Amino acid sequence: MHVSFQPGAICLLDLLDANKLRTILRPSSYRIPVQSISKPSVFPRFRRLRVLDLSHSSIIELPESVGKLKHLRYFDLSYCYELTNLPKSIGNLVHLQTLNLSRCHRLENLPKSFTNLISLKHLIYESCSAFDMMPAGLGKLTSLQYLTEFVVGKHPAKEIATLNEIRELNNLGGVLRIKKLNLVQDVASESKEVNLNRKRYLQSLRLNWGDYEDNINSDSLQLLDNFHPHQNLKDLRVLMYPGVRFSNWLSSLTYVVSIHLSKFKNCHHLPPLEGLVSLKSLIIEYMDALKYICFESYQEISSTTASSSLVMPTRVFFPSLERLVLDNCPKLFGWKCMHQQDLVLPPFPCLSSLSISDCQNLTCMPTFPYIVEKLTLLDCNVTPLVDTLVKNMITSRTTQEDSGLTLDSTSLCKLKSMKIGQIQIEALPEGWIRGLTSLKSLSIEGFCSLTSVFHNMGCLPATLEHLEIRDVIDIWNYHESASSAMQHRVIQSSPTLQSISLIYCDELLTLPEWICNILSLQSITIENDENFFYPPEGMRRLTNLQTLICPCMDDTDEVRSRIAHIPEIITSSNVPSPCVSWEGFGGEEREGEGILSALWFDELEGEVSQDQR
Repeated sequence: MHVSFQPGAICLLDLLDANKLRTILRPSSYRIPVQSISKPSVFPRFRRLRVLDLSHSSIIELPESVGKLKHLRYFDLSYCYELTNLPKSIGNLVHLQTLNLSRCHRLENLPKSFTNLISLKHLIYESCSAFDMMPAGLGKLTSLQYLTEFVVGKHPAKEIATLNEIRELNNLGGVLRIKKLNLVQDVASESKEVNLNRKRYLQSLRLNWGDYEDNINSDSLQLLDNFHPHQNLKDLRVLMYPGVRFSNWLSSLTYVVSIHLSKFKNCHHLPPLEGLVSLKSLIIEYMDALKYICFESYQEISSTTASSSLVMPTRVFFPSLERLVLDNCPKLFGWKCMHQQDLVLPPFPCLSSLSISDCQNLTCMPTFPYIVEKLTLLDCNVTPLVDTLVKNMITSRTTQEDSGLTLDSTSLCKLKSMKIGQIQIEALPEGWIRGLTSLKSLSIEGFCSLTSVFHNMGCLPATLEHLEIRDVIDIWNYHESASSAMQHRVIQSSPTLQSISLIYCDELLTLPEWICNILSLQSITIENDENFFYPPEGMRRLTNLQTLICPCMDDTDEVRSRIAHIPEIITSSNVPSPCVSWEGFGGEEREGEGILSALWFDELEGEVSQDQR
């Protein structure tokens, strides 16, 4: 028998056949009153119970009689905010497999009998005070398959589990989070026997050292060495590691798919990663001291065929890597081979997404001609992009001369989305963007003026659909007719352009008249906190325009008439309150013309009269 109680019906427990009851569930919208379940006589009647859900109840403490539920497999006490302790008899639940103590904020201590739960497989305790420091004896729960996290602690009056208690938990799977590693006092005695390399079911390992100021161990590398995981590991995340170099076991993770390394304050270099054959995602960020990533010699052998001489690598370079993020690594200059100087790095063969930001010294890295999804370059050196473009041009010319083949493919020809900002645009080959023949989205941000950007590009790809311009001071350079004509030519080269977004361009007061000749436009977004936007006369020509998003727009009859044909107009906080009395844009409805169908105003200032509602 399986029972779920509605409000006020828990008193009917006495009417049920206790020998047949197997499940008691709490309805999601019902908080069980404490008096209904705190009586010592309640639990002994249901000795055959398998599932008990008391989550969100107002219970303060469980009676000792809960230990009579010896057949219990699942016990949910989550969100019992008032629960202060568990009875000693909890250790009698030797068949219990899942215990959920999440959000039991006042539960600070566990009875020593807790370690008798030898069948426990899932121990869940997010935001539970009792696990701010791990209870001693945790290593006895050898059936554990899931542990929310292991938190290193120190307390003079408590028996605290050390990391070595993980030694026998070889059934752990899923994600293992180990936090506050900075509090490990004696690396050898506390972590030498962790034996993560025996935990073959572990899929994800997340190591967090915590605040640098609280770091009390001087041998961070040895501690990291002790966490050598099983080669079956799929995901690795390491945060705030304080060591000067990373452990060499990183290069041996045969099946790792994702690596995320963040906020290493002192690490100077990383071990070779190009041989990780399963690695698909690599994120390296906020590395204050990182200078290079080690690279093993990429040996090559010659193989002669009847038609030509080919150079074939003995192994593939980053064979599966699809996503690479390098962020806030100010001293990183790139990849470095420890045994050979002036080594030419091979290109990334499968990279689909690349993001480089705040890496001003990054100059030596593999090229990325085959990127498909997205390329982001913000406040970084343009050398990697130049190398990618130029080397591909050289390769194409050489191939044509040797084989007589005519190629129409270039670097980044499959790229769909690109974001550039605060880079030395003049260092790029003129007209470089012409080769991006699949580009659909382009974001330009952080430049003083668009003139140099557009001059360098020459023209935009004909496939472009979305253009975003963000945080550009002199956006259109109104007073230079030559620049205006050049920009006209650039924008008009994209006949499929559907949307333009102008974000935080402080000098923007209106759109240039010529932009209103882009008849394919369907959406215009203008976000500017300082100046009101005045739609130009030419906006009447944009008959395909469906959406205008503009938080600051003048409220005049002329403005209304110029945007009357736009079905969806979205404005917000800085629009003066009288505009809410608008009954429409453009007065009476006229047959054959677009009529406003939707209008939103958010966080309007001022009061709205009853007549305006």
